[in-house]
Parts: sequence; C-alpha cells; structure tokens
Amino acid sequence: MKRTKKTKDIDKHDVGTDSKVEGLVPKYDKPLAKTSDDLEAEQRARTWEHGLHEDKLFNDRLNFFSFLESALLGIFGVLYSKQPSAPKSFLYSLGGLGLASTLIWLFIQLRQMFYLKHLVSKSIKILPEFRETLDGFSKNKWWRRFSVTRLLAVFIPVLFFIVWALTIFFMYTSA
Repeated sequence: MKRTKKTKDIDKHDVGTDSKVEGLVPKYDKPLAKTSDDLEAEQRARTWEHGLHEDKLFNDRLNFFSFLESALLGIFGVLYSKQPSAPKSFLYSLGGLGLASTLIWLFIQLRQMFYLKHLVSKSIKILPEFRETLDGFSKNKWWRRFSVTRLLAVFIPVLFFIVWALTIFFMYTSA
C-alpha cells in the first residue's frame, strides 16, 4: 500500500501524543464505564427491547407473507376459473412464484425462530423476572414442548406449500 503524506504523518506512536493528530483522537477525561449496577440494568433493558423488536419482526413477516400468499392464491383462483381461462403457462408461472415465495418464507421464519429461541435463552439467564414468569406459566412438562412460535414459523408456510403443490398438481392432471 502506498503511503500518502497524510498517513506518513500519523503513525502508531503518534496517536494521542502529537499535535499532528490533535482533534482526530478523542480525549477521554471521564471514565468510560459506569457502575456495574447501571451496566447490568442497561444490558437487561437492551436485551428485553431487542427481544421485543425481534418478536415484532417475526410477526410482521408472518403477516406480510400470509397476505402475499393469500393474494397470490386468490389471483390464481380467479384466473383459473374465468372463461376463457388464462394461459396454462402463466398459471404455472404464478404457481411457481407461490411455491418459491413459500420456501423463502419458510426459510426466513425458521431463521427468525432459532434467533428468537437464542434470545429467550439469553433472557432467561439475565432477566430473573422473565425466568420466574416462564417457570410459573409452564409447570406442566407437555406445555413446554408446545411452541406457538414453531407452529407459526413452520406449520403455516408448509400448509401454504402443500396448497400450492396440490393446486399445480391438479392443474397439471386436469389438462
């Protein structure tokens, strides 16, 4: 790498000690860290807010893709049932788009589900109130195995995939 005049003037040994770098390196007069109680409280609040944000993303994506898939199925149904019917190649393309968007949706929701699972385990470790709430809510063993998040992340996209696959199959066999 060719060194310019500017980089020649600023070497490692110059940082913070020479007037050439005055204003480039911030000077810290105050200690960087707060008390450990403040950091722990801020970390817990950030973790909780991050969990809420990721949960909202999960639900927003679920709503978006549910709407998209429903609209595509509706359009497909209208075009298939109208007289004269839309060209089969267009209907196959629309079905392929439906299958592809469903697979993308499934991948996104699975990734988000595993990330949420990670955040929940982290929250259990650093948020005692969250741990107490989960322990009190799910005392029965079977209830802990039932996951609404898993149901929403996997079952609904798979259900749409099956509907698309059956729709394309029946269209193919009826031709």
